[in-house]
Amino acid sequence: MNKVIPFAVFLLLVCNGILLCRLYYDQGHMADLAPQDYYRLSMRVDMDLAGENAYARFYVPTERTGQSIISNTMQASGLGVNQIEQGEDRVVVLTAIKQSGHRSAVYEACIRTREDRYSVDREITLPETIPNHIIKYLMPSMEIQSEDPGIIALSERIVNSESSLPIKISRLYKYVELEIENSEYENTLDAVSVSKWKEAFCGGKSRLLVALLRSQNIPARVVGGIILSEGIKRKTHVWVEVWLNGEWAAIDPTNGYYFIKPRHYLKLYNGDVSLIQRSDDINFHYSYAIERKIGTPDEALASVDQGTFSLWILLNEVGIDFNVLRIFLLLPIAVLLILVFRNIIGLECFGTFVPALLAVSFRETGIVYGVTMLVGVLFFGLLMRFYLERFKLLNTPRLAILVISVIILVMVLSTLFIVFGNLRPEHLAVYPIIILVAAVEQVYHTVQERGWQKAVWLSITTVIIVSIIHAVICFPMVQTLVYIHPELLLVILTCYLLLGRYAGLRLSELIRFKEVYSRRSTV
Repeated sequence: MNKVIPFAVFLLLVCNGILLCRLYYDQGHMADLAPQDYYRLSMRVDMDLAGENAYARFYVPTERTGQSIISNTMQASGLGVNQIEQGEDRVVVLTAIKQSGHRSAVYEACIRTREDRYSVDREITLPETIPNHIIKYLMPSMEIQSEDPGIIALSERIVNSESSLPIKISRLYKYVELEIENSEYENTLDAVSVSKWKEAFCGGKSRLLVALLRSQNIPARVVGGIILSEGIKRKTHVWVEVWLNGEWAAIDPTNGYYFIKPRHYLKLYNGDVSLIQRSDDINFHYSYAIERKIGTPDEALASVDQGTFSLWILLNEVGIDFNVLRIFLLLPIAVLLILVFRNIIGLECFGTFVPALLAVSFRETGIVYGVTMLVGVLFFGLLMRFYLERFKLLNTPRLAILVISVIILVMVLSTLFIVFGNLRPEHLAVYPIIILVAAVEQVYHTVQERGWQKAVWLSITTVIIVSIIHAVICFPMVQTLVYIHPELLLVILTCYLLLGRYAGLRLSELIRFKEVYSRRSTV
């Protein structure tokens, strides 16, 4: 122990020196080099054409308050593509002239968003003269009947002679949020119908709120977009914007956001319009695939002084993918957590590197898919391992058969998750099949040497430890620290040394022998 402490102190001093030097020389660029999370949005459109002229048009993201587009691409096979700017909105128009057969198009974008909160002064009022481009948001429409006598009477009853603009808006919002139930079924209802039925989907609730606001001469509009939750989806979302103090402020009576546009709201269009318009005589299907990622913004790398040291810049120059660096930097953290579980807590698992590699790989596949695959492979692989024993095979051929069996199982489960779940196909190659085969071998030998009960217990603890490690290494602050300051790996190395010399009692042993210690203390 006496030899370990000086060396550990030396490593910490080296780490501290590197950290201070980087903070001194790179002080203007640390924030730019921090990994930033963003969303990867992929919209796929499929059309089956019958030899006639056909079209499809849909809205795509644009730069707006609270959202920025890092990059975007559009690919279409055999279709004409045209992008049209309509005010703040952007529309993609796909056209087919006298074509037949299947056609597809894919729009992809990397998007960074932020939460927008709107501070409303209690004394705020509307200007005496409304700008010309805002007047249309006071007018009724076919679906938003703000001049209907029933709507006017309802708004007057809710407002109750209140003159304060913020209180008016608050009362109308609260009425729609609390008195109109959220419908479980998607439907297109106008404001009058919603006021009578007292139930609607997001579109109906938003139309009613806009109608009530306009009936009180408050400019308001329906807007639409996507809720950015990971997975594959077809649902869009609609909410409301109110014009106050020269800007549009978001309120959502469906999900309960008042003057807040959450970070996971991606706005696509203004107005009570359809997200997609298309020809009627075609078989049409669309879906969104959404994925939240953490990476290095290319624009930040381009703006950083070449004298600044960063692994991102170094690897970017030699063409190494950021995912490789991610594995390099997160794997030592995963191993450290396993050592803590084994040496400090006293919780065993199957090896050290197998759970660590599995936890890192779960970042791409997702925890649900990863744990399901782990449990399925362990169960299926163990059955195969016992079945192969009757053939008395050599070790290498037996492992080869296990690899093929695991690959078949992974393909079957992956297909099910792609069809019925939220798994993206490009993540399949990340999953370490060879590591799973090694885990099967470890389970088998544990059964042979220590019995079924111990093997089942180790399998359960392995799944728990892998899940905890996955949660830790996915925590944004952990990733940011290790990505910006890779010299912190020296601190992790110091922890390895100290844990390697630890010879005290583990937490599980303290719990197990609690009564013994209590008796000794009373003697």
